[in-house]
Amino acid sequence: MRQEKSAMAKNENLHKAKDAKKDEFYTQYEDIQNELNHYEPHFKGKTVLCNCDDPFESNFCKFFLRNFNYLGLKRLICTSYATSPVIGQQLSLFDDENEPVVQGNGDVLDSYVDNGDDGVFAYGGKLAIRPPYQREFVYDDKQAEAVIQTVLKGFPLNVMYWVKVGDDRYEVLDGQQRTLSVMQYLKHKFSVSLDDRKYYWDALPDDKYNAIMNYEFMVYICEGETSEKLDWFRVVNIAGEKLTEQELRNSVYTGEWLSDAKRYFSKRNCAAKLMADKYITGDPNRQELLEKALQGICEYQGISDITEYMAQHKSDADADELWQYFQDVIHWSEKIFPKYYADMKGLDWCHLYNKYHSHTYNSAIMNTEVKRLHEDEDVQKPKGIYEFLLCRDDDPFAGRFLNLRAFDKRDKLAAYSRQNGICPVCKEYFDFSAMEGDHIKPWSKGGHTTPDNCQMLCKSCNGKKADKY
Repeated sequence: MRQEKSAMAKNENLHKAKDAKKDEFYTQYEDIQNELNHYEPHFKGKTVLCNCDDPFESNFCKFFLRNFNYLGLKRLICTSYATSPVIGQQLSLFDDENEPVVQGNGDVLDSYVDNGDDGVFAYGGKLAIRPPYQREFVYDDKQAEAVIQTVLKGFPLNVMYWVKVGDDRYEVLDGQQRTLSVMQYLKHKFSVSLDDRKYYWDALPDDKYNAIMNYEFMVYICEGETSEKLDWFRVVNIAGEKLTEQELRNSVYTGEWLSDAKRYFSKRNCAAKLMADKYITGDPNRQELLEKALQGICEYQGISDITEYMAQHKSDADADELWQYFQDVIHWSEKIFPKYYADMKGLDWCHLYNKYHSHTYNSAIMNTEVKRLHEDEDVQKPKGIYEFLLCRDDDPFAGRFLNLRAFDKRDKLAAYSRQNGICPVCKEYFDFSAMEGDHIKPWSKGGHTTPDNCQMLCKSCNGKKADKY
């Protein structure tokens, strides 16, 4: 009986749907969208037949009309009742208010394409939304949805700046993330919340749909010489997801050299990241790894500024010099310190290489010393172990890199009392405040920071002591 009643209820609903001309009653727009989104590439250049009762009521027809240009359809054919008032007519790509269902040429969306590493382009191919030198999309879902909500409300997204780079060609200077948020929403990359429901763009209520399709960006066109572009970037890089300094530099010094450098340094799984991830921190996607490599080679070659190096090599066919230098740094680090420790990560290995690579070291001895120093309770700064070992033979004050544990006040007062305030070096009497704690047996010769190894020296004698560590 329950099954019979259920069937009767369903039939009744279907009859009501038919009477109301809702021949898609059981096929919601969202369901059509979610299914057909998987087949987007297959529609380009194709003719689609919608076997429906009434094109004006069909969600299938509505979907293909709204996505006609987006999908690149050749033709859309819809069936109808023999008695339909639209029989024999050609449906327009315009709605009842004579507004286009899908915008055509001249829209930012026109010819939108994401080429991955090679950039993102739109506006009929005339606009580089994300030129190859800039970072990939960095807005999270919450930020991207906030952009779309702003558009749907008709609020301004603030001025966007485009740089003119040729005849009728532009690059987005400021506004990349806002533009990409809109583009990705129109590419079904995410949905937005509206009235407690999630909507993709082509499933929006008509008023919201028209709001986004007819939204106008406020764009300021920047023109100038190459030397002025970097200043333009710094002036407008004041809000949102700011460009890093290296991204700003990349905006000016584009060319074959930069493209090749980015191949090594500027992607999450790039060669430099895979080679040096244990040693050097930095997000390659934000150009931080490239910047560190450039800082290193500039110091190595005695060049004061990264922009000077990039200007010198802008027209080079490749970035082999930079990549070879970076490999030399990492290979040298691995050779000198064959056992890896977690505190190695984040050190300025380029600087250490530049300063000490011409010295000769015994890797076995270095390995033993690193282990010993990690176990020494007097060493308060383990990250300083590596430079200490690299320079201890030449620098009498190398212990500063270790931040060695100092004598506490109780130990110093005890030593001062034993000495009766007399400095054992100059034999003069001093107040406690005029004296400093010192290792009787230097730390470098095996002495430890213990009460029995503490003596008080006057500040002058302590400052003159040759072996303070």
